[in-house]
Amino acid sequence: MRRLLLTRGLGCINSHTAVVLAEVGVEVVLYDNLSNSKRSVLDRLETIAGVRFSFVERDVREPDGFTSEQIHDFECFSR
Repeated sequence: MRRLLLTRGLGCINSHTAVVLAEVGVEVVLYDNLSNSKRSVLDRLETIAGVRFSFVERDVREPDGFTSEQIHDFECFSR
């Protein structure tokens, strides 16, 4: 099984992405500092997807040595 780190994992776009990825068998690790989201989103996602997601509450700007085959953030953009 592939493991994917999804930063801002509890945000609008990435939370929906997490559900779709879980449905096709990807192990999704949600990574979010909760500055613009709520932890309660995690419970709702797990109910919708029917799986338990790994969750890391941390800011992506702080290195922690986490390893993953792929890291994605679909909500990241320039202003």
